[in-house]
Amino acid sequence: MKEKKRPSKLGWLAVFLWVVGFGLAFVIAPGSPYIWVPDGLLLIGFWPLLIANRCRWLWLVFGVFNTFIGFVLLVVRFMPDSEFSFDPKVLATKTHLGQYHEPFTWMIVGVISAVIGVIRILIWLVSWIARKTKKSKAQA
Repeated sequence: MKEKKRPSKLGWLAVFLWVVGFGLAFVIAPGSPYIWVPDGLLLIGFWPLLIANRCRWLWLVFGVFNTFIGFVLLVVRFMPDSEFSFDPKVLATKTHLGQYHEPFTWMIVGVISAVIGVIRILIWLVSWIARKTKKSKAQA
């Protein structure tokens, strides 16, 4: 029997997206309209692994967590700097998060992932119910 090469190719696609996203993080300056691209590529780089894994609920979990992280980034962005003045390192972290990580990128990728997860779960649930109904009718 011939082995499938799909997971391996998808794994390399994920690595490619991560390398490009990580590299762009050093090229794109904060304040640029394209600052969302590195995070977007890094997050979308997980999609090939989710496809290869074939785990339906993992899409939903990935989506919910990324959406939550996006909301946290948005809240941190609008918090006053005076809230973080107790430690310069914490203030530097807040500044970095606000300049380099676009919250809406995380939220959009998260919502899309969660929707894909819900659709995949619903498709599986409908087919499972159809199989059970068909099996119970055949036994009756």
